[in-house]
Amino acid sequence: MLSPRAGLALLSSSHMFVHVYSRIHLALIPVFMGEFGISLFESSFMVAVPLLCQAAASILSGQLSDMVGAVRVIVLSFVLICLGAVLAYGAVGIPLLLAAFSVLLVAVTLFHPPSMAVVSELFPRRRSTALGVLASFGTLGGGARPPFSWVADADSGLAGCIPDVGRSVPVLHPNLCYKSFKRWGSPERCVTHSET
Repeated sequence: MLSPRAGLALLSSSHMFVHVYSRIHLALIPVFMGEFGISLFESSFMVAVPLLCQAAASILSGQLSDMVGAVRVIVLSFVLICLGAVLAYGAVGIPLLLAAFSVLLVAVTLFHPPSMAVVSELFPRRRSTALGVLASFGTLGGGARPPFSWVADADSGLAGCIPDVGRSVPVLHPNLCYKSFKRWGSPERCVTHSET
């Protein structure tokens, strides 16, 4: 069973990586334009389509968390992040990249409401402080995007855009978190082990 502090650390680190994934493709648009020979207008769809998918998922994410449980939705978000990372890694064209980035932004949206709900349950008396910690790691993830989108070698094309560490983290981090959440159990168990 994870302690409230361990749960906050797990969710905060997840929040950081979720924000790294959510907009990493924006920094890589010039590379995609060169790699796939698309125009600026065509590349604008790489911004618009994933954001429209994220907006649609935002409407349902909190309700889904209430219906099936916060921990299950967080795990679903991790699964979708892995799927989006695999799709992006194997993409050979713009449609597959659009699908990958859309899946990643839906996963990001699914993560937020349940993570805030779990943190609120774990820290009923220090809720604002705990939510502040969770939020700060999201901001840190936004600032960590440049190292993850670093272009290793301009001649290597799309395969060299993201260092090996950047390609493996979207798959490794959610898998580690999933194992921790599996031990953690349901949100109801989280409440019984909240701060005293």
